[in-house]
Amino acid sequence: MTLRGRAPLYEKALAAYLAGDLHAWRRALKSKQLGEHEKTLLQARALLKDGELSRALETLDALPRPPNVFFEAEREMLRATALSRGGRFEAAVVANERAAEGYARADDARGLFLSNYNQSVDLSRLGLLELAERRLLEARRHRANAEEEAGVLRSLATLASQRGEHATACERMREALRLPSRAIDALGFRIVAADVFARAGRLDEAFESYRKSTVPRGDPESARARFEIQALRCLLRNEAWPARPAEIRDQKEYALKWEVLRSLEQGELREAEAAWTQLERIAPERIAAHFTLKPADEALGVFGRCLDKLAPREAPTESVEVEMTPKMKALLALFAKRNLPMRKEEIIERLWKQPYDPALDARFYKLLSRVRRLPGVKVELKHRSYRIRAGG
Repeated sequence: MTLRGRAPLYEKALAAYLAGDLHAWRRALKSKQLGEHEKTLLQARALLKDGELSRALETLDALPRPPNVFFEAEREMLRATALSRGGRFEAAVVANERAAEGYARADDARGLFLSNYNQSVDLSRLGLLELAERRLLEARRHRANAEEEAGVLRSLATLASQRGEHATACERMREALRLPSRAIDALGFRIVAADVFARAGRLDEAFESYRKSTVPRGDPESARARFEIQALRCLLRNEAWPARPAEIRDQKEYALKWEVLRSLEQGELREAEAAWTQLERIAPERIAAHFTLKPADEALGVFGRCLDKLAPREAPTESVEVEMTPKMKALLALFAKRNLPMRKEEIIERLWKQPYDPALDARFYKLLSRVRRLPGVKVELKHRSYRIRAGG
């Protein structure tokens, strides 16, 4: 075995393990041609797969110095995996850095891709987004196929989105979605794509990103996808929100989120608040009082965008000076003249003096937000119709 070379039987056993062929993997482990270092590394992988992180670390730390730099790099990368899964992200970054150095000496492109990519994940968890991006770009230099390229681009898009660089995030994601890769059709990939586009305000692209995905039943990830597909459809097509879809009925969080949005759209604030209170109980780390999400940037996701369109905002506790614009005056005059509920579409047509255009929705909601801040003005929403009372 050379200083930098791989062992063919180790490669074969590793391929069987990664493919889930346990019979071939166990047969390889019994082979006398497989060295003790190689067997120990493969056994450590099995412990990691079973979630036995402490035993995996003990096994790796007890291993004598491997016979060449490749196997030393393999050991460090497996240590990094165990440390990362145990929440020890800083230590995982250090271990992956050592692994990358070893793979570089062994001239091993696969190892360089994985160690740099995994390092970027842990750096992002530590909030070190610029360093994470550098590791991703280094991983990209060693990519072997379209699947790996798609994974890097998805992660680059996510990092850009986290930094608020939404135009860059969308470009990265569009580049990924153009690749001839099966990876982009995976549901998890499409969920990330939808989130990136939603945070950029590109709800049409968020909806489109789901178009080619297959959504299986029975797990939380598919429940999220089904919820977001239905919510985006209602929002983009300005459709009435139907009763809770059967596909999310058994997933409590998404069923409650649907009830919140549907009740708000129907003007049933009491029912929306009741469903929201239940959400607070089951997801306190993500749900705060009065239709507020945490952390704050969650308001940019699909659910947050829907809430922004439908949820009432708390009235200010003190009177504030709000400069009256011509559109605000026109809106108040419209309801003063015709004290009847009006749908959003009709209000937009009357104020902008043109046929209803969904592109004007954002301007309408901004106008409504400013009017709500006026002293003595009350904005009511019921059954998708608005009524504005002034001076009461």
